[in-house]
Amino acid sequence: MAAASPSLAHIIRQTAQDVPHPTQPGKTLWDARDEEGPFEGIGDEEFMASYAASELKRYALDTGIEPLGSGSDFTVFLQHLGVSALVPMLVA
Repeated sequence: MAAASPSLAHIIRQTAQDVPHPTQPGKTLWDARDEEGPFEGIGDEEFMASYAASELKRYALDTGIEPLGSGSDFTVFLQHLGVSALVPMLVA
């Protein structure tokens, strides 16, 4: 999963569709965004509600890449300098 300036969203999506999945032949890195991972058990109720809402939002976007919000380290680059940014969200 990643978040980015809208101008970078299509590039990120296309790149993820071109990169092979690291462990599953025939799939791409883009396919890996739907994987749940090895986590088991019941999650915190508030977190799970927030996660479900963000997933709905992500799937509603035409690119599947969430736009960057405000209030983070990248804000100065995007809002003050006009430099596009992306934030990869890696899951181990």
